[in-house]
Amino acid sequence: MAFEREASPGGTPWKPLQLSTQKDRERRGFGPAGPMLVRNGDLIRSQATDHGPDFAQVSSALTVLTPAGAYPLNSGRHQGGLTPP
Repeated sequence: MAFEREASPGGTPWKPLQLSTQKDRERRGFGPAGPMLVRNGDLIRSQATDHGPDFAQVSSALTVLTPAGAYPLNSGRHQGGLTPP
């Protein structure tokens, strides 16, 4: 829901994209202002979610390519950084 509204869960709007980000988006063929955090939609379409009374899980089937190798994209990598397994 935050992506659709471009706002925090409490409703505070996200800050506008920096001018340098807008120019980069345009150079790469995307709209300059948004949607924010979305370029081609691959990540959001790849997500699988699950939740229960004491957990929430989001996973993705995408792989991140880095100079050090390819790594599955998941919340542990996002929160902890891309380091070799």
